Order: sequence, then C-alpha cells, then structure tokens
Amino acid sequence: GDMGLTTRHEFKALIEVARPNIVQPDVGWVGGLTEMGEIAALARAAGVRLVPHGYRSNVLLATNLAILAAAPDDEWLEYSVSESPIRWIVTKERLSIGPDGRVGVPQGPGLGVTLDEDAIAPYRYL
Repeated sequence: GDMGLTTRHEFKALIEVARPNIVQPDVGWVGGLTEMGEIAALARAAGVRLVPHGYRSNVLLATNLAILAAAPDDEWLEYSVSESPIRWIVTKERLSIGPDGRVGVPQGPGLGVTLDEDAIAPYRYL
C-alpha cells in the first residue's frame, strides 16, 4: 500500500478502491507529521493497518517511531538492517532492534534523537 503516494487524498483513493490490508506512507514523502497523522486516521477508520515506510536515516526512523507511539493500535514498522553509513551517522543515538524484535521509542525531547553535527558537516552542501 505505498507505490510512491504523497498525499492523504492519494491514500484515501487507494484505501477506497484497492482496500489494501496495510498502507505504508513515508513521512518524508507525504509532507511531515501532520499529513502522516491524517493518513493514519484514514487507515484506522477503514480498518487498514499503518506500517510506516522510511528508514533512510535515524531521523526518519525516530519520526516513524513517534507516529507509532501516538497510534493506539499500530505497532509494525518497516526497518532496514542495511549498513548505510548515512543512516547511522546522522544521529548520536543508534536505533537498533532489541532481542525481542522491537525498536524502542527514543525518550529525548522532540523526536528523541540528537543530530551529530560533526558527522553531517561534510554533507551540508551536497
């Protein structure tokens, strides 16, 4: 249930026409937390499971974890185990899968992660 959709209107049409079991919006593609919340509400109202997509960096992963923490019934998360250096270096925290197969929600302020300014400095002007 993704296929590169970028708005709640596209997800609404997908849900109404295709009736998928899951939808996988990417918070980085749909316009942020507000739009993601609208998509989550549409999915919930239709009985469709929300499984956030987006793991290109720990910032996106932390955002998805925050979305899931606020959702009453959604608990699945798409998580890549790739060793992409950009993913791991942008934050000081490493968001890893625990022995129980879960990823804990960061507990710091905001999204719960801290940007590693020194690590991202070389990429600032790409």
